[in-house]
Amino acid sequence: MREPRLAACACLSGSVWYEGWIDWLRENAPDCTGRHAYFSVGKKEKRAGLPFRHVEEDLAACADILRAHGCRVDVALGPGSHMQHVTERLSAGLAALDAFLA
Repeated sequence: MREPRLAACACLSGSVWYEGWIDWLRENAPDCTGRHAYFSVGKKEKRAGLPFRHVEEDLAACADILRAHGCRVDVALGPGSHMQHVTERLSAGLAALDAFLA
């Protein structure tokens, strides 16, 4: 996130639920103007119980924080859980990066 040579990233089912992550990001997010982040999470991931129960809300918080720092953020809520539809979700993430970087 702090590497200036990186213009875009795709985060597929990222571990944004770790305790303290949202607070850390809120306090440490750099200027992200001109950058892009693509976040994807499966609709069923929140059903996995704690600590994953809040993964959708945590992902939305990450998106809001990065947007507030100038980042273009796309969030996709896809079918399945963490280990399902991997190929489709990866393809969508790569397509989003390609579209941004084109």
